[in-house]
Amino acid sequence: MEGRKILSLIDVENGKKVKIVKIVGCHFANERLRSMGIEPGQIIEKTCSHPLKGPCVIKKGATNIAIGHGIARKIYVKEVE
Repeated sequence: MEGRKILSLIDVENGKKVKIVKIVGCHFANERLRSMGIEPGQIIEKTCSHPLKGPCVIKKGATNIAIGHGIARKIYVKEVE
């Protein structure tokens, strides 16, 4: 896992599993994500993102969650094997 780049969730390919490294956003956005279980250290899978700045869909466990493009851009992740 050493040497893996930190990317914005938007830049990750669909179908990849990633570990959340940090979230850079306002207090409201961070609390909203935390309430959904999306916080640093969690493993998620990016299932799809929509063109033209539409929502990014992630899978956490058995749950699919749609996140707005602006917030997804502020979630930094590392790819896991």
